[in-house]
Amino acid sequence: MSHQSLTVIGATGTLSVPVIKQLINKGVSVTAVVRNVEKARTLLPEETEIVYGDVEDKESLIKALRGSKHVYVHLNTTSLDANLSFHPEREGSATLSPLPSKTK
Repeated sequence: MSHQSLTVIGATGTLSVPVIKQLINKGVSVTAVVRNVEKARTLLPEETEIVYGDVEDKESLIKALRGSKHVYVHLNTTSLDANLSFHPEREGSATLSPLPSKTK
């Protein structure tokens, strides 16, 4: 069986945390790309590799995704305020879309 790995953007979200726990229980290596490393350490299993990355910062994502072959993106917000200048689902996706498909 080949070694499986997955990088998760939005790893501390309500959906992502239990998904990551199940993946790790099944032997998948998970790298969590997070804005708040300390928060992630309290929410995610200790086997999770935690790296800093912010969907508002393209360069941080390029660095965080270096070496990743499989990426799961789960961007969500609890705010429905249309006046906010940044919504992760909208502007975060726009930041992700032009990233190189291969980060070495």
